[in-house]
Amino acid sequence: MPYHMGASEPFLGKTLNEEGIRKKINIAIKLPHWSVNQADNMDKIIKAQLKKLQTDYIDYYLLHALNGESFNKLKELGVLEFLSKLKAIGSKRKKNWKSAWKNPSLHFFSS
Repeated sequence: MPYHMGASEPFLGKTLNEEGIRKKINIAIKLPHWSVNQADNMDKIIKAQLKKLQTDYIDYYLLHALNGESFNKLKELGVLEFLSKLKAIGSKRKKNWKSAWKNPSLHFFSS
């Protein structure tokens, strides 16, 4: 299933860039699990999201509408490695990635 974004991402990206406030705003986006059928879909989706948002980084990346079955599918496709890569990039940029990662509700991400 291809990943389709709505109009909010391009609108938000354009607005943040025109106003020059991107560095003052935290952006949270979601990985739609139903659009991930193979490992490289995760990279393709976030690249498309970043392009539409007209930014080279996001502040929080969420896994959207997970249940046990969808999380297990994502784990098999390498989502933990994907998130670890994003975490490494994000923690270099902002400290809040580290604190968000330690959230007790995210315990199932631990190896």
